[in-house]
Amino acid sequence: MSHNREALIDFLASVIDKPFQWGSMDCITFANDAVQAQRGNGFVDDLALLCDYSSAWGALRAWTISQRQTRKKNIVDLIDSRLIRNEMTYPRVGSVMARRLAQPLIFDHVIGIMGTRGPIYLTPRGFERFDLDGDLAWAI
Repeated sequence: MSHNREALIDFLASVIDKPFQWGSMDCITFANDAVQAQRGNGFVDDLALLCDYSSAWGALRAWTISQRQTRKKNIVDLIDSRLIRNEMTYPRVGSVMARRLAQPLIFDHVIGIMGTRGPIYLTPRGFERFDLDGDLAWAI
């Protein structure tokens, strides 16, 4: 399935009021589900099946298992191995995005998607939209 903007809009409307929750509504599950809405499958569907988690420590455990499975040292390397890096100045709406975290917890980047006015990331404070500032992008 090709890029489906209407499905992305419907997906965003369905999750915009949902709070951050490890394992079901965190940054990676949000981005994966957004990709799934657009093309019928996510970019980390296989890894989501490896380990359920519901806390930051569970996310760390799930990531450790994923690293063993994929042999990738960090989340950016993992996404690079599955999607094509987009070097455009303004990525296409729905692209997978990553922003380096000033204080890494589990990952060194937060993962999100490109909205119409900038990247959208799900953080423990909820959904946040930023201006582009060194964000990495991948076409889906």
